[in-house]
Amino acid sequence: MIRLPLRGVEEQTGPDGLAERTAGAEAVLLGEGGDELQATAVLIVDTGIALARLGEASRAGPLIAERLRREKTAQQRGRAFHAFWLATTQLQQSKLDRACHSAGLALDLTAAIDSPRVVGHVQEFHRRLAPYARELPVIAFDQRMREVLGRPPASRCS
Repeated sequence: MIRLPLRGVEEQTGPDGLAERTAGAEAVLLGEGGDELQATAVLIVDTGIALARLGEASRAGPLIAERLRREKTAQQRGRAFHAFWLATTQLQQSKLDRACHSAGLALDLTAAIDSPRVVGHVQEFHRRLAPYARELPVIAFDQRMREVLGRPPASRCS
C-alpha cells in the first residue's frame, strides 16, 4: 500500500491523527476504487516531472512518455499537461523535432478543453523556443499555435 501525505489532504488531529491523515492521502491517491496501479502511474509521472524540473531530462522523459502512452484518451487535460512536460524534457535534450511534436500534441489537446493553465504551459514552452525561431519545427509549431488558439502567441519567437 502506498502511503504519502498529499497536498490538499486535511490533517486530522487527535491520538490517531497521523494515521487518519495517511488514510485520507491514500483515499485521494487511490481514488474510490483503490486502484494501486493508477496510484503507481501517478507517482511515476510526478517523479518524471520533478526530474524534469531538476534538469534531469534523460531520466524524466521515459517516465513521462510512458504515462502519456498509457493514459486514457478521455483524460485530455492530463494528457495535454504530460505532453507539455514531455516536450520540455525533449527540448532540454536538444531534440527539437520531438519537442515540437510533443508540444503539438499538447496544443491539439488544449483545443479540445478549456484550461487556461494548460494554455499557459504551452505558451511558456513557446517562449522557450525563441532561440530556435528559424528552425522548421518551431515555425510549424508557431503556425499551429496560431491556428489552435485563434490568436498570435503571447510572446512570438519568430
